[in-house]
Amino acid sequence: MKFLPFLSIILFGLIISATACGGESTAKTEAREAIQNAAPAANTTQQAPTTNNAAPPPRPAEPAQNDKGVWHFTCAKGCAGGGGSAADKCAGCGGDLAHNQAYHAQ
Repeated sequence: MKFLPFLSIILFGLIISATACGGESTAKTEAREAIQNAAPAANTTQQAPTTNNAAPPPRPAEPAQNDKGVWHFTCAKGCAGGGGSAADKCAGCGGDLAHNQAYHAQ
């Protein structure tokens, strides 16, 4: 019987805290909804600029020869091995292919 007043105080405290927590969560929920409803309007006017770190798309490869039959890259040694579309090795002598400025001429 000594513990009856102590037990009633603890029980009363638990009832008060349980009731108070329920009301507080409702207020928090309403406040959160109000902030979320107001947030999109604020975000549309002050959006931070985005940076695009993606690599640009590759340029289409140019043909090895233009309409006049001029090679884009020709043998630096001038052999008759032909040419190519990139600075690779010559098919005739194995030397390096050099850029041919005449390929771009009109």
